[in-house]
Amino acid sequence: MGVRNAGLAAGHGAVAAVPGPQVCARVGRLVTHYVCHNAWLEDGSLLRGAAALAEIPGILVNGRFDFQAPVANAWELNRAWPRAELVIVDDSGHAADAAISERLIRATERFAMDGHGRASDDAG
Repeated sequence: MGVRNAGLAAGHGAVAAVPGPQVCARVGRLVTHYVCHNAWLEDGSLLRGAAALAEIPGILVNGRFDFQAPVANAWELNRAWPRAELVIVDDSGHAADAAISERLIRATERFAMDGHGRASDDAG
């Protein structure tokens, strides 16, 4: 039997049950595999290649107490990516808690597309 997740943010509907321990263990092994191999990226490659993102808008959401993806890394990427906005969520870490989830939903909503594939002007 799966564990129920309390949900993301009010008004965003029910969240499906979280898979049981066997599925969680398999996913954990897969994530560990990617982490151990740095997702097959060389150290610093994202920062070195950030110029390719120069004209693409982005929002980086990072928990202040995220020890897996430290704020310093997000800050460096933000400095190298001119159209990115850095959102630091106080009192949050790596987990998608309510505060992180709210900011991710807000960021996603800001990129709602109009009929021409551009971010809507009123998404603000």
